[in-house]
Amino acid sequence: MKDQTAFSTRFARHKDELEWLFMELYHNREGLEVLEREMADAYNARSAELKAPDKARSADLCR
Repeated sequence: MKDQTAFSTRFARHKDELEWLFMELYHNREGLEVLEREMADAYNARSAELKAPDKARSADLCR
């Protein structure tokens, strides 16, 4: 559950920009929802070894 919270926090930080860019290009709300689900699934499938650098990068960006 901690990993899902990490993803949700990072995703929320960039969601508005992602939505704006996607809708500008494709004008497809359903496609955006599919992309968002696929992003969450891809994150959940990542190993702990790959998630560790993600966490470090996020920490650096928040400084």
